[in-house]
Amino acid sequence: MHNLFKTHTRRKAFLTLLGAATLSIAAAGKIIGIDADHFQYLSFWEHLDKNNPFNLTRFEPGFVWAAWFAKHLTQIEYNTFIFFTTLISISIKFRLLAKRNYYPILIIGYTTSLYLLHEMTQIRAAVSLGFGYLAIEYFRKRRITFSLASMAIAASLHYSTLILCTSYLYSLIKSASPKSNRVALIATIAISTSAAAVFVSSFNQLNPVLEGYFSNVQEQQVSLLSARTLLLGFILGIALLDLRNVQTPDHALLATSSTIFILFFVFKDTPVIAHRIIEISMFSYFLWVPSMTGKRSKLALAALLTLCLYEGYRMLIRDNIFSG
Repeated sequence: MHNLFKTHTRRKAFLTLLGAATLSIAAAGKIIGIDADHFQYLSFWEHLDKNNPFNLTRFEPGFVWAAWFAKHLTQIEYNTFIFFTTLISISIKFRLLAKRNYYPILIIGYTTSLYLLHEMTQIRAAVSLGFGYLAIEYFRKRRITFSLASMAIAASLHYSTLILCTSYLYSLIKSASPKSNRVALIATIAISTSAAAVFVSSFNQLNPVLEGYFSNVQEQQVSLLSARTLLLGFILGIALLDLRNVQTPDHALLATSSTIFILFFVFKDTPVIAHRIIEISMFSYFLWVPSMTGKRSKLALAALLTLCLYEGYRMLIRDNIFSG
């Protein structure tokens, strides 16, 4: 029986790696088509100077140094760099999903939604979120050093991933008030929402990226009643009606999902930020929804899978974001 279990685990790991490699090849080769971000990343790569890598770029230092190392030391091609970056991102996420219920369904759901959104377009955000959610997983296992190191890597690749630190905040509040999950959740939402609003409004003049987001309010207008917003709100509603239906180790992820959902409305007049943060939170639902219990748990999972199919339809057919 032990050998059978080991064989099953190895087969699962092999198939996971094979799937990740296949999707990485598709992303690097732009098999589906060319997205708008492709030209920005390609231009960054072509102009990445060996002596002054931060010249003419607004990308985060971790990503710049990774690209600099790949281009000037290993001297690989751009597509090869994208392949390995995507492989790291997907491998981390698939490994996290492999520990959840309904693993094959989650992989399909991810491929039809967040893979298209992140690995196929926003590669910095993709690999950053991989390390960010890995940091949360390490924190759950009380491996604090690994958790902080992973979060530092995540932030160096894309600053916005720091919003996932709400999971840390929830855990700290919960440790001070161990008997009240709801109080810890409300406190986390209140503190995180206030801190994020103050941070963004205070530093947008200092950071050219944030300043651009605030001035670019005409693009990507926020729809408060979009299918994505309604489905995420529906899933959160099911969870918050009875926190006992959410596994206790997943409460920190639920706090992150809830906080970012509220921040989406707070930043509705700044569309780029609103859309970016809600996209950051979407992977968290893949981690806590499958473990829900109770009569409505299957309803929440069905809503998540419906959202995945809708996102795939939106990106591939309705908006056709890979038309170049």
